[in-house]
Amino acid sequence: MNERGAERSRSINRRKSKRCRAEGHAEGQKKGMDALAALNRVLLKEKRYDDLARASSDAAYRQKLLEDLGIE
Repeated sequence: MNERGAERSRSINRRKSKRCRAEGHAEGQKKGMDALAALNRVLLKEKRYDDLARASSDAAYRQKLLEDLGIE
């Protein structure tokens, strides 16, 4: 393969890699949003409004609730 072909191949690989990262990011974001929605539904159903309010601003507490409730 000549230099021009090698550069073209590297360029294609960079675009594929960037697209894969973007798709992975979007998938991770969707999973996170789905988990948060599930947590909100449980807390609302159980009328745990104080927990819902705290989880909205305290990431560590939110993570603890997700783990305790088996969400994720």
